[in-house]
Amino acid sequence: MAREALAVIIRFAGQAPFRLRPLSSNVRQLQVAVRSIEVLQHEFTVFEGAKEDAVVFTNGVLICTAWYGYDPDSKVAFMCHFDHPWSTNSMPAVLAELRRVSPKNHHYISKLAGGKSWWWSNCTRRFITQHVRQADWLSIDIEPASFKNWPPYEHFAIATAGGQETSTPLPATRKLEGWSWIVKPMRRVE
Repeated sequence: MAREALAVIIRFAGQAPFRLRPLSSNVRQLQVAVRSIEVLQHEFTVFEGAKEDAVVFTNGVLICTAWYGYDPDSKVAFMCHFDHPWSTNSMPAVLAELRRVSPKNHHYISKLAGGKSWWWSNCTRRFITQHVRQADWLSIDIEPASFKNWPPYEHFAIATAGGQETSTPLPATRKLEGWSWIVKPMRRVE
């Protein structure tokens, strides 16, 4: 009986027409929901990826400066969106938060990106670098990206699961409200 069933299966399989492309299916690749943390202008975040996978991102960097980085061992990612040179006065708060979550043996790989090649962006980058150099406890490499005067907006994202970076804009979930944020210290987002 088993041979007869096998012969029927083989006969039916042989009747399937040859196709260049596979048939369409309602079976799709599994999409795992990953938390996304959006950093708006004048905001920063420090995220411990060992607890939960996430994507940390900022969109629309024009004359602003983005500073972001990742420690592959501890899976800590951070992102800052500085909008003017004076917003770097919030660097002590950013560095204090980095120190709080960083293990003793850490090493961050970070990038300074965005901005245009004129006074505003050069000052912002210089002030960030000065603050980082003064933090003698911090083990970090800063890779400055070249200035891009065109296209106008840049987008940056980093995944805490493996430190993968992308410049593809992610969908915005929030927007800036009012104008008083520009004179306040940078806000930390979770």
